[in-house]
Amino acid sequence: MKYWIVLAFLWTAPLGKLIPVPGTPHSFRFFYLLMAVGIPVLLIGSVSRRLVLFAAAQLPFLSYLLWSAAHTYGPQAAGGAESNPIFRGLLLTVELIFVALAASRCQREPLTVRARLMVIPLFAYLLSMAIGYVFFVGYYSGALSLSLIEPFHVLLQFGYGILRFSPGSYPNEYGIVSSYFASLVLFMLLHWSTVTCALGGPSRATTWLKRLLVLSFPLMLVALFLATTRAAYLAFIASAVAVGMMQRTVVARLRYFGVAALLLLAALVWVQQYFDVLGLLTYAYVGFFDRTASAYQRFIEWREAFEGFESAPWFGTGYGTVDGVHNIYLQVLFGAGVVGALLFAFFFVSLRTARQSLSEVPKSDDPERDEASLRFLRAGCYIAVFHTLWFGCSNHNFNHFLTWFTVLLVLLVPRARPATADALVRPESVAEGLPSRA
Repeated sequence: MKYWIVLAFLWTAPLGKLIPVPGTPHSFRFFYLLMAVGIPVLLIGSVSRRLVLFAAAQLPFLSYLLWSAAHTYGPQAAGGAESNPIFRGLLLTVELIFVALAASRCQREPLTVRARLMVIPLFAYLLSMAIGYVFFVGYYSGALSLSLIEPFHVLLQFGYGILRFSPGSYPNEYGIVSSYFASLVLFMLLHWSTVTCALGGPSRATTWLKRLLVLSFPLMLVALFLATTRAAYLAFIASAVAVGMMQRTVVARLRYFGVAALLLLAALVWVQQYFDVLGLLTYAYVGFFDRTASAYQRFIEWREAFEGFESAPWFGTGYGTVDGVHNIYLQVLFGAGVVGALLFAFFFVSLRTARQSLSEVPKSDDPERDEASLRFLRAGCYIAVFHTLWFGCSNHNFNHFLTWFTVLLVLLVPRARPATADALVRPESVAEGLPSRA
């Protein structure tokens, strides 16, 4: 039952508003409810003492945020309104406890099972993408109206003259999620022998998975482009460069970047005939200097928030009062003050400590598969950490799926290699032909 709760989270969270929850705020997603219901289930039986301590160590920060929000907003903050910082603070508490308990359950699993957990939200994302294309094509063909598809979005927006692609979410969030999964798929395709080994060895399922990913990858890039999220563009470029640098030889790296450059140029020339890609990119860049554009407005909001922070540096202006800065680090500092920022920083310290409880993984009689699984897990984790931290610079992503999926991955990737993997061959030499496991 515990394991099914975790799987349900991984399946439903990327779908967001595509799973409607009547009677809730417009930004409410189904997986919030699933987390709240799942906590009592995950508490049944034994749990990791260190992970419980990790969650408990965050209570001062969470309590402080709730106090800060209540102190600022008072009785009028009651209820479930989207802008209610008390509600969001409680939601943050639920997410933290759920992920700690989910990690406690999954730490009992071998590395091969943990590696497969990354594929589940990938399938959910591909489903959301397919639904998004139905919405996008349906709207521009006249078959679907905005009023019909709007309830399945957190925020339906037009940007740069097009309907921004964001099924189940809002454009900026969907853009960064698209960048993450596109980066993950790029790694998987370039290191398919490692991924195949991690997923149980060559089989009909892995063959079909590769075909699906090859066909889906161009569509993922288009979805990323249509989300028109500048932070996501930069995140994917950085991740693609990092994945290229993972190639083991100089020749392989040169071939990777050469092919990537040629494909990018060919795609740009072809698409430019039907859509002004260069104009969109130019407009996105100019937006940083246009006083009427959203990017420039954020600089103004940062300055105004800082001016308020100067009058109350220790305790801030109140959690939830500076959400307009669209920067989670500045929101904590300006809203919760230096005290809140220090408590927030402690989260990262305690997260590092909590990983020690997962350094030991169940012993396996297949060290090669463990090595492949570990490499796949680490790649997915590093890409997720980068996307989450980077997106926090331009958005408020405390309650996003990718944020808590990243925390879960961090807790599930052991800091050291398995004890059985002392003398393994290199991951790239993990050849196909390993026997499949039930």
